Amino acid sequence: IAALARKICDLGTPESREVLRSTVEDDPDARKRAKYCRIFADGRGLDRVELLKKFLADRVPDVRAAAAATLGAPDALLTRFVATLATDPMPEVRKQAIGALGRIATLEAVEPLIIVVEREKVEELKAAAIVALHRITDRNFGANPEAWREWWRKHRAQDLTQVDRAITMG
Repeated sequence: IAALARKICDLGTPESREVLRSTVEDDPDARKRAKYCRIFADGRGLDRVELLKKFLADRVPDVRAAAAATLGAPDALLTRFVATLATDPMPEVRKQAIGALGRIATLEAVEPLIIVVEREKVEELKAAAIVALHRITDRNFGANPEAWREWWRKHRAQDLTQVDRAITMG
């Protein structure tokens, strides 16, 4: 389906893209929807951001996890959507979301990752959040959420670009 999808997207007609998007989004098979996340992870065509937003909110945990697993630095626009998955009821979804936040590596991910350090019961996931925070901030306060919060309160406004400041500060 990947080759067919790319060919349809290459045609460039809005109608062909809409047919493909609705086919992918409406597939009743959760395994296929999870596979679509990986197929379109290369970022070519199919309005990837819109498709992944839908998959990040899918009712099936495996689809949410697969969508989060495909994300990286070019996906900063999806940080808010991924951040909500960092507290998902399913550990695998949380794991993929925390990893994605670390790969996306935008300052918008700092607050949700501090919440993970503060509340996460699974030590492996808490450790992953600490690694992601270190990657984003170049700081290491370990599993001390108070230290992370104090540092973030002092540095959030001065370290943010104007765009990040507008997004983060509301």
